Amino acid sequence: MKEKLSLDTMAKVLTGLVFAILISIAYFMLRDLNGDEIPLTAVVLVFGFFFITLGIAWGLHPVSYEIESDALIIHRPFGDVKIEKKNIVNIESIDSAKLRFGVRLFASGGFFGYFGIYRSNSIGNYYRYTGHSKNLVMIETDKKRYVISPDSDEFAKAVLSIS
Repeated sequence: MKEKLSLDTMAKVLTGLVFAILISIAYFMLRDLNGDEIPLTAVVLVFGFFFITLGIAWGLHPVSYEIESDALIIHRPFGDVKIEKKNIVNIESIDSAKLRFGVRLFASGGFFGYFGIYRSNSIGNYYRYTGHSKNLVMIETDKKRYVISPDSDEFAKAVLSIS
């Protein structure tokens, strides 16, 4: 069973806004490059930073979830996250209020979705791979906690029934 991940309005707006800002910066830098106001090395460094940062964020964002016979897989462009069923200790539906007032340790808070390492006072450190805050499911293994957000109730129920 496989389900594609969708983004909420905030993530879509934030992603579009970041791209608009980067395009504006690029335009003004290229415009001023012709007037010799900005050295070429600065432009190359800034564009290199933009492309590397955007590439990493795009490559690590969750695209879809899949339930296989032995694992739950979170598909990403740069490699999947595979959660083996034999390592799962607990699976439960959680309320988004449990994740409030958390901290992003190394994560994206809306750009291409919500993914990375987070910390919450109520559940501790966890890996989040979501596009929105509905149907949140926490999967606890013997070593890590994961939070996902299936779009459909059927897929959420299927994840909750993994054992």
